[in-house]
Amino acid sequence: FQTELNYDVLEVHDGPNLLSPLLGSYNGTQVPQFLFSSSNFIYLLFTTDNSRSNNGFKIHYESE
Repeated sequence: FQTELNYDVLEVHDGPNLLSPLLGSYNGTQVPQFLFSSSNFIYLLFTTDNSRSNNGFKIHYESE
């Protein structure tokens, strides 16, 4: 995980849309190893200012 600190942000919501509870907001290089949702939906919102390029992010998910 690598985004431009304070300019590129990944928000993770626990549910099907932007109004769902926020699990976390991440930028820079800090991100938790695991996130758990309370349902079978997670909503991701990535916001960038498009001024610099970094590696971005990669997501792996599992369901039970």
